[in-house]
Amino acid sequence: MDRNDLIVAFKDTLTLSTASELKELTKKATDTSKVYYEDYRSDAQIREEECRVVVNANTTFAEAQKYSSKGRVAVLNFANPINPGGGVESG
Repeated sequence: MDRNDLIVAFKDTLTLSTASELKELTKKATDTSKVYYEDYRSDAQIREEECRVVVNANTTFAEAQKYSSKGRVAVLNFANPINPGGGVESG
């Protein structure tokens, strides 16, 4: 998959997200989202829990597919409200 394929997929997703039922769901998601900027500091209590961070050299969807046998999988899209598409069209 090259950059042009990613742009086509992004534009297809954008079209779907602005049509019919998905338009409502997209609006609901953006209306209930909050942006936390780099200098944000939380007042929440820190809980010590076991955590494991794994970094893999793979695409998001290829990694998600590995977990699909365990049930439903959510994928974080790095797009943001400031730069829709996460810069897929502009580099």
